[in-house]
Amino acid sequence: MNVLLKNIYIHPILSTLIKNDVTIYGKFIRSVVFEDKTFSEYVSNGSIINCYAKLIFKDIIERDINKYLIKTHRLAHSSFNSTRCEFITYILTHNDLELILDFSYIKSPISYYLVSFRAELNVHFDIDCLYVNRNELGMLKINNLYNTEPCPLYKIIENISEKKYKSLSKNPII
Repeated sequence: MNVLLKNIYIHPILSTLIKNDVTIYGKFIRSVVFEDKTFSEYVSNGSIINCYAKLIFKDIIERDINKYLIKTHRLAHSSFNSTRCEFITYILTHNDLELILDFSYIKSPISYYLVSFRAELNVHFDIDCLYVNRNELGMLKINNLYNTEPCPLYKIIENISEKKYKSLSKNPII
């Protein structure tokens, strides 16, 4: 197992999240696993760790991270809130490092297909579609991204190493 990936699974806060069916995705996974940034380097400049989980796990997650919690910011009803997701930012501390977790709690008990939640997950580039959860390292299946590629995950890893990316937005200006 990649040492950097292993560090995610053994970190006290991240392993707590993962055991509670949280998916960690985005720039954090790209930076720590594929761009060789240390966990400390990533969080020390205030970079955000993106997560999503089903809303039914929220109480359990909040109880488990309570001992690390400094502050919680719930997004008030606005254009960012939807009937499909609840958004919360947690600021946590561990070993004198501050972690900022942006959570999307998916409310839908029926559909957990991420294609339906791309806007809520705030993913704009293919290289940020990587995720880690209890079972796997993988890529979010958004907008039929790389459906015709023989190995879509490899395509994203290749783009990271070549410092290229593909926009997921239909709007040419991001």
